[in-house]
Amino acid sequence: MAILRKLAVIFVALAVALPAAATSVSGVKVTRIRRGTSNDVFVQVSVPPATLDCNGTFVASEVYVYDGDTTAGRILDAIILAAYSANKTVDITGTGTCRTYGVNPFTTRFENVSNAVIR
Repeated sequence: MAILRKLAVIFVALAVALPAAATSVSGVKVTRIRRGTSNDVFVQVSVPPATLDCNGTFVASEVYVYDGDTTAGRILDAIILAAYSANKTVDITGTGTCRTYGVNPFTTRFENVSNAVIR
C-alpha cells in the first residue's frame, strides 16, 4: 500500500511539473500582426493550431505572442514581417508557455513564440 501511495505522489508531481505541450503550425500565412501597448507583438495565422493550450475567458483572433523588444523578438519581427509582406508561408513553433492578459475572470491567453521559419 505504501508503494502505491509513493507512486501516486510521484505521478501527481510529474503531472503538475510538466509544462503545457507547445503548439506549432506549418505552411500557414501570417494574416495579422498587432502590436500591444507594451512591446508585445501578437500574431494571427491563416490556420490556427488544432488544439490551443492557452485558452482564456475570451478568444482572440491571434494565437501567438512575443516580446518585440528583445534580440530574439527583433529576429522574429524580421521573419514574421517579411513573410507577411511577401505573402509567404511560415512554420511557427510555440514554447508551451502562455501569457495572460486581463483580470480574472476576464482573460485572454496567447502562446509565446519559440521559432518561426519562412518556407
